[in-house]
Amino acid sequence: MWKAYNFPVFLLSNSSTLALQEVALRNEKRKKSSTVDVADFDLVMQTTKSGTRDSESCLREQTCLPLGGYSVWSALPPIIVSSSKKAKPVILTVASMDAASLFRDVSIGADSPISGLISLLAVVDALSRVDGLGDLDKQLVFAVFTGEAWGYLGSRRFLLELDQHSDAVSGLDLALIETVYVFCCTTFARVH
Repeated sequence: MWKAYNFPVFLLSNSSTLALQEVALRNEKRKKSSTVDVADFDLVMQTTKSGTRDSESCLREQTCLPLGGYSVWSALPPIIVSSSKKAKPVILTVASMDAASLFRDVSIGADSPISGLISLLAVVDALSRVDGLGDLDKQLVFAVFTGEAWGYLGSRRFLLELDQHSDAVSGLDLALIETVYVFCCTTFARVH
C-alpha cells in the first residue's frame, strides 16, 4: 500500500465492475484495432480546495483533508477526580479501532483491528461484572485509539494530552502508568 503507482487506482462497486466487464467483453468481440466504448476518468480528490488532482498538489497547497477521529478511554472502577484518596498505579490496556487503506471508509484490514477491539471490549465487559474492583491495588484503564495505522495518531495524541494534563484525560497521570497491555490484531502483548 505504501508504494507509488504510475497509474490511477479506483475502487469500483460490484455493479460498476459488472458493467465495465460487459463493456470490455463487447469491445473484445468487435475485434477492431480501436475500442468503441472507453472510460473517461475526470476525477478530483476530496480536499478543502476544489480542483485538486493529486496528493502532491494537495500536500504542497496544504489542502489535504486531515486524518482524524475519536479515541476513547475509560476506567474500572471510574476515576473520581475530586476524591481525596491517593491515586493508584495504572494498568493501561489499549487497542486500535481502525486500519490503513487506499480508499476512504473501505479497509481490507478492518477485521484485524476490530478483533483487538472486540477482545478488549470482552475483557472490559467481564471485569465490569466483578465486585470489589475498587479494592484492587491498581487502577484499570482501557483505551481505544484511532489513527494508529497513520503514525500512531491516537496514542500519540493521548500521550500529549496526558503530558499537558488536559481535561480530556482528567484523573489520569502519565507518571502512574505502570504497565501497558496492547490488543493488536489477534495477539496480545505486554509493554513495560
